[in-house]
Amino acid sequence: MSVSKKTPRAAARSTRTRVTSRSRAAAARQRFPAIEAFCDAYLNQDVHAIYGSPAAAADAFLADATAAEIRQLRAEWAAFRAALPRGASADRLARFQHTFAAGWAPSRFSQVAALFARLGAPSSRE
Repeated sequence: MSVSKKTPRAAARSTRTRVTSRSRAAAARQRFPAIEAFCDAYLNQDVHAIYGSPAAAADAFLADATAAEIRQLRAEWAAFRAALPRGASADRLARFQHTFAAGWAPSRFSQVAALFARLGAPSSRE
């Protein structure tokens, strides 16, 4: 039985991929701080225990946030969504989850899009 070892080149490529992926996610979090803050505060692992559902968490955000914070989140979501790759929903969902590490675990990107669409409805404060 032979033990396969990674060549130095393969090991470097593997490390570069991980670092690049982490770096890309960190850069996206810096570019979209309102989405990161929303995910941390409202879509964390306790979303069901605290709010009952992601939709109720979105409603809580709309009740808690200022009009400027809501506009900022909407603008960032539009920019983030426009930057996502075209193609399979699973790829877009993975990018969202990897970037924002939301504790909420939707099974399809359409669920994420529907939640942010809920936030996009005009509020009475605007």
